[in-house]
Amino acid sequence: MHNLPVPTTCPLCNGEVICRYKQFPGYKEGQSFDIFECLQCQVSFVFPLTTNSEIYESIYNHADVLIGYERYYRYGKLTKHFSNPLLFLQNTEPSYWAVLSEIVKDARSTGEITILEIGSGLGYTTYVLRNAGYKAEGIDISSVAVAHAKKIYGDYFSTASIADIKNTGKRYDYILLMDVIEHVTDPVTLIQEASGLLSSNGKLLVTTPNKSSAPADVSLWQSDAPPVHLWFFAEESLRFMAKQLHLNYSFVDLTCYTKKFSVTQFSSSIESLRSTLPRLLKNGDVSMHGKVSVTPDYLLKARYIFAYIRKRLRKKSISKRTPIVCAIFSID
Repeated sequence: MHNLPVPTTCPLCNGEVICRYKQFPGYKEGQSFDIFECLQCQVSFVFPLTTNSEIYESIYNHADVLIGYERYYRYGKLTKHFSNPLLFLQNTEPSYWAVLSEIVKDARSTGEITILEIGSGLGYTTYVLRNAGYKAEGIDISSVAVAHAKKIYGDYFSTASIADIKNTGKRYDYILLMDVIEHVTDPVTLIQEASGLLSSNGKLLVTTPNKSSAPADVSLWQSDAPPVHLWFFAEESLRFMAKQLHLNYSFVDLTCYTKKFSVTQFSSSIESLRSTLPRLLKNGDVSMHGKVSVTPDYLLKARYIFAYIRKRLRKKSISKRTPIVCAIFSID
């Protein structure tokens, strides 16, 4: 049990909060969290609002069989199977479409485009950008993930913090926070520090699960279990952070993606999500709830092509909004 004071105001905006759900089981066996919701900026967050880096070492040690992370492991392998890995990744999910399309449309004719991916994980996004000619590098807190990325893709990754990068004096045209801000205890400070590494006219591209696209009956939590995910952001939450930090902001219009592909919407009740937990046992091994079978290498490409055709042929709900939001932050 924890002895921390129960929150009465939102950590993002100081608005009034309400505890909506008690004792939601954690990602790891033996943990539980309460879920609060802010009435002002609409964000959902967990209590206690705490995490540790060790859980990610367990996750990346089992990324090939762990629900959710298995698909990242699969994407990493598939980038080696296609002659245009950037186009392949762009077509997998709305988050990659949003980020990669925003970078590709940069039409500058001279000079290198520099990119830093914060939370680069298994490394394949940084790799596909380098393969396409961009000067991209990645950092992550997980030494296991960084070691994997270096082994597969090359020496473009480091176990480093934003402070470490700041000390080098480097500045970047694009900084990527792809599905990262929901993992940290203080997302406002993360965005502030990341935006401080932007070059003149640079852009900070942030993706995260989008609470604003969830139906009211499932909108409390449609995110990974705590303490892996600590927040479920609405678009209003992201607007608030931008205004608080005096950053320009906009949201990527994903209509081009939803015209092309069918998108799976949020639909699971919180009780249904609860029944899939825990994902990890106390000793760090994968629980039966969290384990999926490994797809043999020779079937990977066929599986992706089948999924691609299915998304193209299924009925589409054309919208500029998907269950993933991509926000663009910039400095005046």
